[in-house]
Amino acid sequence: MAAPNGMQPGGGAPFGAGGLVMPPAGYYHDMQYVSSLVEELSGILQHNRERWDDLQAGLARAQIRPQRQEHGDTNGTANDPATAEETVAELSNKLVEAQRKIEALEVAHVEQSELVTAYAHGIHDTADRLRNYVYEQTQATNAIHAHYNALLATSRNETLQAQLTHQAWQASVARVAEGVRLAYAEESDHSLPYRKRIAALKEENRLLRAKAGWDPPSDSEEDEGYEEGAEQQLKAKR
Repeated sequence: MAAPNGMQPGGGAPFGAGGLVMPPAGYYHDMQYVSSLVEELSGILQHNRERWDDLQAGLARAQIRPQRQEHGDTNGTANDPATAEETVAELSNKLVEAQRKIEALEVAHVEQSELVTAYAHGIHDTADRLRNYVYEQTQATNAIHAHYNALLATSRNETLQAQLTHQAWQASVARVAEGVRLAYAEESDHSLPYRKRIAALKEENRLLRAKAGWDPPSDSEEDEGYEEGAEQQLKAKR
């Protein structure tokens, strides 16, 4: 009897050794089917054993009965010829019938022995297949675990490298920001004397225009003039 869903010979196990696949949907159904098959074969074996015991008992009875009949003839009334002939004929018929039963029982015994032998071979073959199947499942599971661990280690390394790259980028951004701040501070320090001088010139211009009776200059005109002059001086100094 062959098992369905890939359990028969040549069907191939659902897992190859080292294959990275999960158990198929019919895996547990296959295992339940094999278990029920083993239980059914065990019941057949028990029934065969009981029939074998019955056959042995029948053979023993068939062998003992002629001896008892022969023993009864020697102790009975063998002086009557008619009775003796009837007894011999009856015993001959019973002997023939007993021999037929013995032959039938022997044939049944041979058939049962062949069935028990076939059952033993089937159990042995099933055990070997189950053993190989379990080994392949174990190998496949170990391969999946190894592959998962390798992927996990790779992911950890990539995460660590990404963190290091992010830290380096933050450090670079901090250095650029510090450079910009220092450049701005240096530029402010260079322009501070000119700003003080511009403020003094504004005050002097205002006083001179007031003495001459002129209108004071607007802030926008002074700012544009002085700023242009300060920028030209800064460029010339650089």
